[in-house]
Amino acid sequence: MTKQAIIERTTHAFNQLPLNTAEEIADFVDFIIQRYEKQLLTQGIQ
Repeated sequence: MTKQAIIERTTHAFNQLPLNTAEEIADFVDFIIQRYEKQLLTQGIQ
């Protein structure tokens, strides 16, 4: 599956969720991005 296909599938599913659930998922995505950025920073320092 391509990245674009994953984005489209996720966007479609996300749009079907109630607001409170969408907010929870958005918070989780923010957490994952922060973790990824921290990992990149750590690798850059090493």
